[in-house]
Order: sequence, then structure tokens, then C-alpha cells
Amino acid sequence: MGKGAVLRWGFTLVELLIVVIIIAILAAIAIPKFIFAQRQSFEAAVRMQLKLDRDAFNRFVSDTGQWPVNLDDMTLGTAPAQVLNGGGNPKPLDASLYKGPYISAPTIHPDYASWIQYSFDPTTKGVISCIQPGTATDGTPYSSW
Repeated sequence: MGKGAVLRWGFTLVELLIVVIIIAILAAIAIPKFIFAQRQSFEAAVRMQLKLDRDAFNRFVSDTGQWPVNLDDMTLGTAPAQVLNGGGNPKPLDASLYKGPYISAPTIHPDYASWIQYSFDPTTKGVISCIQPGTATDGTPYSSW
């Protein structure tokens, strides 16, 4: 090496700052996309849970001609003691009509408990609905699920 030659063993502060800025820009792009994808995945899981619960509910009603008092009645290996008639009044269920369990327990996964609700009223009969206010990532209102 000649006189005045300088050995460089590291990066300058400017080079390090440029790398940090590039990483921050990439993170600013990637993190919102990840959060959006995570939200879409959760919404898809809620929709699938609604479909599973509604299918099990429809099979229960088709087999028994009555409505469950609550959704957990569809998870039983034996017939529930009571069901709801068309007027919403409890009545005993003929055990020979019950072909359950129609769905595995828990009927509504704890992660979706604040999203899905079962209700009964004599005009609409049993309804399993999404009770969250607002709009999904695809633009549909949660209430329309």
C-alpha cells in the first residue's frame, strides 16, 4: 500500500441511514397489506362458521320439524330435552326424530362469539346472523352475511 491509502472496514453513517430508510419504506408498504390480508382471512372464517352453523341448523329443523332452544342443542349425541315449536314455545322432542349431533362443539367458536348470534321469533323462526356493525373488506355489510 502506498502512502496515504486508507483502509475501510465498515459502512459510513450515510450508507447505514440509507439502508434503514429503505427498510422503513418496505415495512410501510408490507405491514398494511399484511393487516388487510389478516382481516380478510378472519372474515372468511366467520362466513364459513355462519355457513356451517346454518347448514347444521337446517338439518336439525328438517329432521325434527322443530327449532333448537340454543345452538348447543345441535351438538348433543342424544336428543335435547326440549325444542321450540313454531310459536317459540318449549316442548319435548320425540327422540326418534333426532339424528344428531349435527355439528361439533362448540357451535360458535369463541373467536366469533361476538360476531354470530342465534335468535328465534315466531315470524322469522330461527335465524343465525352476523351481528357486527359495519362493512367487510369486500364492501358487503356484515348484517347481510
